[in-house]
Amino acid sequence: MVTERLMTLAEVADHLRLNVETVRRYVRSGKLRAIRLGGGRAGYRVPSEEVRRLESGAKPLSPEEEIARLRAIWADADSLPLVPGTHDLAVQAIREMREENG
Repeated sequence: MVTERLMTLAEVADHLRLNVETVRRYVRSGKLRAIRLGGGRAGYRVPSEEVRRLESGAKPLSPEEEIARLRAIWADADSLPLVPGTHDLAVQAIREMREENG
């Protein structure tokens, strides 16, 4: 199984050569998507895919675009290969959900 690396805000800041407060503002504003762990006490983690997207200058998807992307992945999950890329975690999660729910 291919897994996406999750980075702390400090790691993202170091990688992008930014102040950690700048990265935190990016997360709060939606410029950088992050996962909040442990009810917030454990902080945020940023998928390395998001860091690559930010580096490339691509804008984040709107909620409607993200839903459409996930629906397309859901429909094609069984035929998509698990290779490094932007949808690996979603494909794996969908496959696991399908197995659990029959």
